[in-house]
Amino acid sequence: MSGIDLLNLNLSALYQFLVFLLTFFVLSQWVIKPVRKTLALRRERLQPEDAGSGLEATVAAKEKEYAEILKQVRSSSTKLRSEVRDDAVGQERGIVAEAQEKAVAKLKESQGQIQDSIEKARKEVSADVPKLAAELVRKILGRELKTT
Repeated sequence: MSGIDLLNLNLSALYQFLVFLLTFFVLSQWVIKPVRKTLALRRERLQPEDAGSGLEATVAAKEKEYAEILKQVRSSSTKLRSEVRDDAVGQERGIVAEAQEKAVAKLKESQGQIQDSIEKARKEVSADVPKLAAELVRKILGRELKTT
């Protein structure tokens, strides 16, 4: 037994080893196995059963439906925007035409009033011209001019 003496093994080391194995067995049976089983069940519950086909197909269908609806909304909004723009342009043209008509009417009215004022002023001046001319001649010549 010279080899065993070199390791200094005695019965206490053997008891410690047996206690270690017993503790390991007890822990693995009543602690580690239930924890592993619980974690495995949890993993199974968190992962969907048919994750590959059903969920992806549903998502793809919803994305396609959403894209179609979005396309329709964009198309209708483009049409609506075009209609509103056309209506606004038509209203603008109507307002501008009406304003131009009013401006032309106001201009003609003002021109008519100016022509009337000019004619009235000419009549007043033409009535006073002979008197003013006679007065001017009298002042220049220093005497009155005889009219025939």
